[in-house]
Amino acid sequence: MSKEYIKYIFSIVLVLTAMLGSANFAYSQENDYLVKAYDFLNNGNENDALSLFELYLRDNPSDTKIYLQVGYIYYNKKDFEKAKKNFEYVVNNSTNYEEITTARRSLEYIESQSKPSVIETPVNTDPKVNQSTSEILTTGYNLLNAGDKKGAIRAFENYLIEKPDDAKIKLQLGYLYVGEKRYESAYKSFDYVSRYSDNTDDVDASNIAMYYLREKLTSTASTSLDIYFYNALEWYLQTDIPNYPKNNYISNLLGHVNFKIGRTTTFGPYMDIYLDSKSTPEKILNDRFFEVGEFFKWKITDFLNFELRVAYVREIDYKKNKFQFKPILSAGTRFGSSGFYKDRRSARTENFYLDLYGVALYDAKFENFFAQAAFREVLRYLLGGYSYMEFYLGQQIMADTKKEYYNNNVDLSIGMGFKPNLAGFPVLFVEAVSRNYLRDYYPPNNFMTGDLKNLFLIRAGFLINYNAKL
Repeated sequence: MSKEYIKYIFSIVLVLTAMLGSANFAYSQENDYLVKAYDFLNNGNENDALSLFELYLRDNPSDTKIYLQVGYIYYNKKDFEKAKKNFEYVVNNSTNYEEITTARRSLEYIESQSKPSVIETPVNTDPKVNQSTSEILTTGYNLLNAGDKKGAIRAFENYLIEKPDDAKIKLQLGYLYVGEKRYESAYKSFDYVSRYSDNTDDVDASNIAMYYLREKLTSTASTSLDIYFYNALEWYLQTDIPNYPKNNYISNLLGHVNFKIGRTTTFGPYMDIYLDSKSTPEKILNDRFFEVGEFFKWKITDFLNFELRVAYVREIDYKKNKFQFKPILSAGTRFGSSGFYKDRRSARTENFYLDLYGVALYDAKFENFFAQAAFREVLRYLLGGYSYMEFYLGQQIMADTKKEYYNNNVDLSIGMGFKPNLAGFPVLFVEAVSRNYLRDYYPPNNFMTGDLKNLFLIRAGFLINYNAKL
């Protein structure tokens, strides 16, 4: 397979991916409205949530649970006419008995407020367990409609003492807990609904809420753990070097225990291990090392981070122990739609997005400056739940000041990834890579017998990105 042919294939796929992305960008963006709206709602931003819910409903008029949600938002804003309009839509169009019952109760309560005798009567804000369960539930909805979220929480909690299996009320409580920033309680409520509810819409809503809550619990925790674990097997199919090692296994494990010391700063211990199966002291294909120490991390902006590492290092191929000092400046962002969950109502699957990433660092153990820039254009198809299949093009350039041949190259890749319907499951991938070296001289150990200019390889493996509160 010639180098020119490989470049030709890559150029064709790049054009086709761009065409597909532009055709589906608006389509997938609409599907992203609902996810972003719940994110705003979970963080107490009702105005932005309302705008996105209404944009979503323009193309999804059959999703009556969203009309119910919009009705409650308008009620909290004291816009009773628009609240009534949304509740009436649910009554007239929903096929879900619980949605219809809830909408009718809300309409009855709005009507009751227009009567002076009812307005002058205070709402029961201290529901007792010795009330009937239906009375407690009615009290809870009345308090919710009146904007008393704390009172509604007390009522629904008392109701669940008698009816602990009511998943619909647990879902309602989950959203109320989020509004009160009781994230642990909210997660437990959504988790119950996800596990035990027979209503597929409620299960989907809970799974989406839990995804965001996992991030919220981790980002706000005083102590958390993050793990990056990359594993891949590389098959070299074409090279100018007759005796170049083949079938190399690559593994990189990086973990931080984060102690939060400010809104944007953390510190703690970390470990970094990089290995491959074919490198030897005489034939170095990658920098191999074991590193353990302390780090300080500062999130400068949403896309820019600084990290300083101080550690003990074992250089495997050079057989040396060293003191490590590594300042790292990294930047990354995403453009486009990257939906992570497909509910059962939605027929839309396509998402197109672009990832950009760059890093610059100094590595004292190698006395070397490194720089890397990477780009990925991705077309993702949501399959159901958390599962997806995606196809991507990638471009990456690496360079260092010591000009080691294995640290100075340009990679062009085309690949596909798959994620099963499990929130924490690794992403599986396979990709073809054309690697073009920027340095074409022999390495110092001179184990090669030809000019090192390019490789063509197939890479397959899995990637884990794990974050959790400790």
